[in-house]
Amino acid sequence: FMVISNDPPLSLSATSSEICPGDTATLTVTTTAGSFSWNTGALTNSIEVTAAGDYWVTVTDQGCSGVDTLTISAKPAPVVNLGADTAICADQTLQLDATYTGATYSWSTGETSPTVTVTTAGEYTVTSTLDGCTARDTIDVGVNALPVVNLGADTAICGNATLELDATYTGATHTWNTGATSSTITVTSGGTYSVVNSLNGCTARDTIDIAIDPVPVLNLGADIAICADGTTQLDGTLAG
Repeated sequence: FMVISNDPPLSLSATSSEICPGDTATLTVTTTAGSFSWNTGALTNSIEVTAAGDYWVTVTDQGCSGVDTLTISAKPAPVVNLGADTAICADQTLQLDATYTGATYSWSTGETSPTVTVTTAGEYTVTSTLDGCTARDTIDVGVNALPVVNLGADTAICGNATLELDATYTGATHTWNTGATSSTITVTSGGTYSVVNSLNGCTARDTIDIAIDPVPVLNLGADIAICADGTTQLDGTLAG
């Protein structure tokens, strides 16, 4: 007698026919019997794939075989790049931009706008979503302190006096409007004095106005002699 074998019935299915970059889809053969041979080289009844393309499987049973094919398509993911880790000065702000047409956004700050403005140090993360696909990026932002300088209130000195202006700040460089680059300068004349302190790309500035008060002139006259029983009047009155 003759035994006639029919091609094995099979059905090929996938958990998803579209995959996002980095995701996987599981392809499974449903059949009652037989051995499996995939175009990927796999010999199991199911495989996991991470790339778009055509996948097919051959099922063989008692010398007969059947083939089924399934196409997996790729879905585009949004692109997000917040840039390299960076630092800002304490008086600055930094705008982080995750804009991608059609995407939605979820920041670690709780904001959902395409951009956020940063004023404090920390780690900032955004998740961008487009048609079910996501992209994520993180940036560390530091905040550098300002090299604070305080020359004091505007003041006046006597014409025969000096005044030391001090802009000292550890690690900072100093640029005075006089051309000096020291942390302190000595003032002997009136005018406006300003200094810029610089440290780690951050700057601080202060200005002071110095007035000169004239030195009072005192003249008691020439040396004199008086009699033992005499007197003389000395006048120390200053004009003005």
